[in-house]
Amino acid sequence: MPGRSILDNAMVAIEVVHYMKLKTEGKQGNMALKLDISKAYNRIDWLYLKEVMLKMEFCQQWVDWIMMCIETAVLVNQESVGHVIPRPVVPVYVILCVDGLSTFIQQAEVKGEIHGAKVCRDAPIITQLFKATEEVAHKMKSILNMYEVVSG
Repeated sequence: MPGRSILDNAMVAIEVVHYMKLKTEGKQGNMALKLDISKAYNRIDWLYLKEVMLKMEFCQQWVDWIMMCIETAVLVNQESVGHVIPRPVVPVYVILCVDGLSTFIQQAEVKGEIHGAKVCRDAPIITQLFKATEEVAHKMKSILNMYEVVSG
């Protein structure tokens, strides 16, 4: 949720799961999107990361430094053994790349192709909580496929 810390988002996620577990009435069910991205940094297309940073209006010098780290090969006995990627920074790469997925979901919501859901009457709409319909499931699969293609 914009304007909140990552811990606030975790608390919202816990409350959403709690709501879903307790909801037993009504004709319409909900589904939530949860992705395991623990190894995603091994597969990220670095050009995609660069495009995301530029789209998010990171300073060009910063983007150049990050890309230099990513694209700089480590040589041992004249053979490439990997790239210089500082370990504490790796989760940041993944978070930036997942922001692209959130953008795809938000675009689909703006177009009216999917609709977020609320956990109660006065709550804000949560984009990663959806009405459980076959149409929404197909759209989410399409979004995930598109994200897979562009992000690597």
